[in-house]
Amino acid sequence: MDEVRLPEGPSAALQQELNKLVQGARILEIQGHGDRIFGHVALRDPDGRGFWMKRHEISLGEMYDHRDFVLVAFTGEKLAGAGRRHSEWPIHAELLLARPDLNATAHTHPFHSVIYSAVKKPLGSVSGPGKPPPRFDGTSEYIDTPELGRALAQAMGKDAKITIMRHHGVVYAGRTIEEMVMNGIDVEYRCKQMLTIGSAGDLPFEWPDADEIARKFGATANAKRAGSPTALWNYYCRVLARAEAQGDPRLSQESLL
Repeated sequence: MDEVRLPEGPSAALQQELNKLVQGARILEIQGHGDRIFGHVALRDPDGRGFWMKRHEISLGEMYDHRDFVLVAFTGEKLAGAGRRHSEWPIHAELLLARPDLNATAHTHPFHSVIYSAVKKPLGSVSGPGKPPPRFDGTSEYIDTPELGRALAQAMGKDAKITIMRHHGVVYAGRTIEEMVMNGIDVEYRCKQMLTIGSAGDLPFEWPDADEIARKFGATANAKRAGSPTALWNYYCRVLARAEAQGDPRLSQESLL
C-alpha cells in the first residue's frame, strides 16, 4: 500500500483517541451499521491539519488500531497513513469546517436508516427524543465534491448532529467519539421503530407531545442523568468485548496491514 509519513507520527495521546474511534467503529459494525467495506468514521486532527479518516477497502469491523486511519487535509490531500482515502471525504471535511463544535463524524448505511431515507415523512420516535433530524435531499449520489459536502453540512444546520441522506444513508457527529457513536445507534433504532409502526396497518398509535419530550430528554433531564452517556458507552464496549471473545466473524482479530 502507498504510504505517506509526517515528519512526526501521531502523538501517544492522539493514538489513544484514534484507538477509541476504532472501538467505536467496531461497536457500530455490530450495532447494524456495517455495509461491507463502505461507511467511514473520522476525527478532527487536534493540530488543525485536517481529519483522520478510516482508510478504504476495509470494513468498520476490520479496523484494528490507529494505523487504520489516513490523515486528510480539508482540501482532500492525503497527508499521512497507509491505504486509500474514501472518495466521500468531503462529508467530513465540510461538516467539520462548518461546525467547530464537532470533533467526530461518521457516514454509514445501516439497513433501517437506508430504507427510511426513502420515506418523505419526518422521522418520529416512540420512546426517545422526538425532534426529527434534518433531511438532505440534494442528491442520492456520492458526496464526493466540496460543493456537495457543503450542501450536506448546510442541511444539518448549526445545532443538529444527525442528518438523513435521501436514498443513501445517514451522517452523524458528536463533540466526542462517544456522543457520535450514540447518535449513530439512536438514529438506526428510531428508523427501525418507525418502519415497524408503518407496517402495523390500522393499529392506532399516539405520540408524546413536545413538552413531555422536553421534560424527559431536555437539558434539565440530561443533567439529572449525569454520567449516563459514559455508562452507555461502557455498556457497548462490554458487548463488543464479548463479541470479540466469541470470535464474531465481522470483527478482525488482527491488523490487516
